Amino acid sequence: AALTASSAYLPLSVGNQWVYRENSRLATSIYFTRTLTTTREVGDRTYFVMETRSQGGAPFETLMRADEKGRILWLNNGSEAVWLDPGGGPAIYRGQAPDVDVVTPAGVLPVGLDYQGTTGLILERGQFARGLGQLSSTATLLTGSSGGFTDGFELIESRIGSGLSFSKPADSIELSADPT
Repeated sequence: AALTASSAYLPLSVGNQWVYRENSRLATSIYFTRTLTTTREVGDRTYFVMETRSQGGAPFETLMRADEKGRILWLNNGSEAVWLDPGGGPAIYRGQAPDVDVVTPAGVLPVGLDYQGTTGLILERGQFARGLGQLSSTATLLTGSSGGFTDGFELIESRIGSGLSFSKPADSIELSADPT
């Protein structure tokens, strides 16, 4: 109920955390974590500090905030840019189809947003879920002899607010002895 009641595709609240598994051309199952650690005042605006930590990499921070239109904005070298626009306007990630069924750690929910974005020669597609955040991403190189899949990630676990925690069920296999 908490997910379907939310309108934010990226819930911004200190303490929220997302754990992702990333696969790329170079490595599989590299995990990274995004955590909203604090807020920071820049001018007259309050931004949430999203710290991203990956295996073996140095952490980096991204400053983000939501506006009255439901867009997510980020501060990039002192200039504000639209990171996600669920309505499909100019942004890094543009919403394509709102309220689609998405597979989340909480099950299949009708609160998804398909998105796509192009940065240089890279096309990225994925999904967000209202109240939960970014679920998945797949990046593709558009040209050249090495075109095709470059990397992608999927949400494995998240903690939203003080009471919502989600984990993707672990893959498993069951073996048994056949008495015959």
